[in-house]
Amino acid sequence: MITSEAGQLSGPPTHDMTFLVDMLAQFREGLFDDAEFSDLVDNLAIHNAFVLLKMSPTFLLGYLSHRKKETTSSEVWHALLSSLSENPTQAEITVKPLLEAAQRGLLPRHLKPKGREVDDLAEILL
Repeated sequence: MITSEAGQLSGPPTHDMTFLVDMLAQFREGLFDDAEFSDLVDNLAIHNAFVLLKMSPTFLLGYLSHRKKETTSSEVWHALLSSLSENPTQAEITVKPLLEAAQRGLLPRHLKPKGREVDDLAEILL
């Protein structure tokens, strides 16, 4: 997978996200102690939340669970909800891991929708 300067994914993925998933599982929030690494992963997640959800829900959910900087994880969360409502044909499939994580209490409490994010998503799914 190729990443541009803005942190957006471009081109076909050349490998899976197993390495990053394993790093999150091993180091959890400690992974974000390095500011430069945090900035890179944060930009990747913010600009590619929907793509990451499709490619590796485990990575994205792990990121949201272990990223203790609430403003950043909230920004990723809102980008994800917005992208889901902008992609109605894929939302029904891609929202399933989020719903399962919410039902199991795996999402941080500070991740709340704003405005009509959930209403718009519910309209699409119904």
